[in-house]
Amino acid sequence: MANDTEARVRVLEEELVLVKNQVQQTLLDIREHLLDLTNPFRTHA
Repeated sequence: MANDTEARVRVLEEELVLVKNQVQQTLLDIREHLLDLTNPFRTHA
């Protein structure tokens, strides 16, 4: 039973890392978009 629990914890840790990376990438995308929108030197298309 302990082995099963350890395996489940490992899987959850790996999934947490993936979710964390996805959230970080999404935040970077949002930041880039906001910076682009507020850039006074931006060329309006």
